[in-house]
Order: sequence, then structure tokens, then C-alpha cells
Amino acid sequence: MRYIVHEAPLRRAPSNITAMIDLEPFGLPGEMEQVWITPPSGTTAAMACVPFRAYGLALNDVVGLDTHRRRVRRLLRSSGHQAFRLHFSRCSEEEAAILRAGVEATVERMGLGCEWSGDRHVVIDVPPGVELDPLEPVIRDHVDTGRASWEWGHVEPFRI
Repeated sequence: MRYIVHEAPLRRAPSNITAMIDLEPFGLPGEMEQVWITPPSGTTAAMACVPFRAYGLALNDVVGLDTHRRRVRRLLRSSGHQAFRLHFSRCSEEEAAILRAGVEATVERMGLGCEWSGDRHVVIDVPPGVELDPLEPVIRDHVDTGRASWEWGHVEPFRI
């Protein structure tokens, strides 16, 4: 089993806990994503991180947990946030460092938050009504030449 973890979740608080999402339904058999959630009320909690690999969930979404409160089972209410994922798959180390710095500066300037999985995969929290237009010139050349790729992580409903 391989585990994807969130080392710096956006809404981390001392009272938050972790829960697991099985990534097999997303084409990643044998992988689990450990996500941070707010303290559950029964079997209900809110996402305190932006999922790296589970589709259909975003920051602040209200989710249903299993009876042991260890696994996320379903989306109960969308927060309206979206997850924008960017992966620098074919960049040199130097290019990746430059791209990371540009992404981080742009995200900060826009007042947004992001989380990193390693140094080449970032997920950006996009609140309702926010457009990512300022990010486009930072990533365009890398995407156009195939050195980076992007996707929206909220394109389909979350279901297990």
C-alpha cells in the first residue's frame, strides 16, 4: 500500500484529524490519500486540505465518514471551492525550481493557498468566483511544450 500525505494542509488546526481516501476508484489501485478534516460531528466533517489525487473534493467540502471516522465515504455538501492541479513532469531541476517559485509568488499575490506533494506537484485552492488568469503566463510555456500538465480536480462528483 502506498500513502499520499499532506505535510502542510491549508486549514491545519491542532484539533484536526486525518482520514483516508481509497484511490482505487480514481485509477490508483493500492494507494490511499491521507487527508486532514475538521473534528467530526458524528460521521460528518469538513475537508481541511486540498486533495492531491481524489477527484470531486475540495477545501471546506463537508464529507461523510465511515462509522469509525477513519475513511471519507461521500461528499455531503460542496463548498464551491475547486482544486487546480499542476505537475512539472518533464522539467529539469532548474526549470522546476523556477516554475515553483513563479507559481508560489503568483498564488501568494492572488491571496490563494496551495499544497505541495514533493517538489513537482502542486494543488491550488480556488475559492468560488476566483479566476486563475494571473497564473496562465507563469505556466503557459511549460504546458505548451509538454514539460508541465494541469487539471481541475473538481470535475466529477466524489463517490466511493
